[in-house]
Amino acid sequence: MSKVYLFIDTSQSTPCCLKLLDENFNQLAEHLFLTQNNLIDYINPELNNLFEKANHTFEDVARIYLNYGPGTFTGIRVGVSVAKTFKMVHPNISIFVINSLKLKCQGNGVAYIDAKSHKYFLAAYQNGQELQAPVLILDSELNDYLKKYSNLLVYPDEQIFNYEFSKDIYNLFEECLDVVNLEPFYLKAPI
Repeated sequence: MSKVYLFIDTSQSTPCCLKLLDENFNQLAEHLFLTQNNLIDYINPELNNLFEKANHTFEDVARIYLNYGPGTFTGIRVGVSVAKTFKMVHPNISIFVINSLKLKCQGNGVAYIDAKSHKYFLAAYQNGQELQAPVLILDSELNDYLKKYSNLLVYPDEQIFNYEFSKDIYNLFEECLDVVNLEPFYLKAPI
């Protein structure tokens, strides 16, 4: 059976996204699903459904593309745990990671996500290059950042992630060479 790539984004609760792609990044199957603080109960059945839909098995995975945060604490931990488990069971799998903000703007623009408690996660990119590293800001600082990067498109918190992206987006991911020490990308301490 041919090798496939698994895309995992469990960083947000609405929606979580799982995709299986062929080696040319053509989508074989996609599954979007909502959770209500119960992702840990859903992730295994959702993965099984995805693989069944695409007529593949876990053994067929050659690469994992993972959004490792920032986002919901549980979601990020679950996604990272799934990727690390795959790597432990199948050591030849390669893991590639991207942060939520770079993925949201697809490497071009200013992206921000509600971090709760009157705060936002924010970053800015142009042509895949980081102009503003991911940062945790107060809501009172948001307009200053948007003015600073007014030449870029803005991807606000209200805009739900668009998972209809080209295969070029996968070039924005970075290979994780030390999967054992891969940690969720938190910008604020877990509560």
